[in-house]
Amino acid sequence: MTTLLTDESTLTDELLREHIRAVTDDEVAFYDENGWVKLDGLLSPELTSLVLKHVQTAAGYVEEDGFTEAFTDLDKRGETRTAWYSTNLHHKDDFLKQLARSRRLGEAHARLMHASSVRLWSDSTNTKPAGAELTPWHQDMQAFPFDHPAGGGLWVALVEITPEMAPLQHLSGSHREPWAEPTEQDPNMVFTPGASITAVEALAKYPISPSQHLQPGDTLAHHALTFHGTEHGNDTDKIRWTWISQRFPADIKYIDKRNSRSDGLGLVPGEPLDHEFFPVVFD
Repeated sequence: MTTLLTDESTLTDELLREHIRAVTDDEVAFYDENGWVKLDGLLSPELTSLVLKHVQTAAGYVEEDGFTEAFTDLDKRGETRTAWYSTNLHHKDDFLKQLARSRRLGEAHARLMHASSVRLWSDSTNTKPAGAELTPWHQDMQAFPFDHPAGGGLWVALVEITPEMAPLQHLSGSHREPWAEPTEQDPNMVFTPGASITAVEALAKYPISPSQHLQPGDTLAHHALTFHGTEHGNDTDKIRWTWISQRFPADIKYIDKRNSRSDGLGLVPGEPLDHEFFPVVFD
């Protein structure tokens, strides 16, 4: 019998094993080959509904107004966001903190990375309201201050997301493109490209994954080097609610590269990201 899950539940490993399933060998193989994979029902419906509630609270969601606790570097640069974005939700919500830092979710992510231990990088929501624009094709590695390409994200559907609502899509196989960290970096740039090809070139070279029909708890996982985005915006009158968590192998070394999540923390270039903000969540 499944243990009752509520807002007051302590998210122990034992409890989460009832609500987060294991990743299969076939899913790992697909991820290795394509740089992404769909994990059907990774989170149980019960857990997913609570995550949605806590994401909305942590992001300060107000109906008709959107997020009141949104934050992103890009907003500071005057760019228009293609979604409601709020990051490091687990810093202000204990339920999300327990989940983001849980061994069970870390174990699932470590399986895909072939990593013996992983750290949490962040959690966030990138929620598209009705009519929101498409997400441009990009790689997450552009933002990571890591000494070599690694890590990735788990993109959890918190509601039913139809293809018309712009679920995340991927350029299958694009994670195999070489990466060279730029030696000259524009201090005004949040994302510093390092791929050997541009997004336009990647689109011409790699197939676009299908626009998925996702149920609550279904999860899209992708490698930090995998180009991802959407072919169109949210063409419905519904909100596309998501929760994203990112992790990386614990032995990754820090490089001096601008990122609001790691700036000013006293991290030492050439050393692991040994800080309370980046806890080891699985080993």
